[in-house]
Amino acid sequence: MTSTMNQTVAQTVLVTAGTGKVGRRVADRLAAKGFPVGIGSRSAEVAFDWEDRSTWAAVLEDVGAVFLMYTPGTSGLRRRRHHSGVQ
Repeated sequence: MTSTMNQTVAQTVLVTAGTGKVGRRVADRLAAKGFPVGIGSRSAEVAFDWEDRSTWAAVLEDVGAVFLMYTPGTSGLRRRRHHSGVQ
């Protein structure tokens, strides 16, 4: 939260992988504490994909903090599946 004089303004927290098990729990807890929350996910209302920079701007608008959920090895696995024709 950002404080200016007598006014406190909550900045949006982007939760990556926010539709998954951990991300959803983090997003719910942040929202319960009064933080505006944005969900970063390929299946979210506003899609976000690390590998597609054209999706970044819309998701990062008005974001002041990020909870970065990272699962090692998943990016390479996704690329290998894509190149082998697996959906």
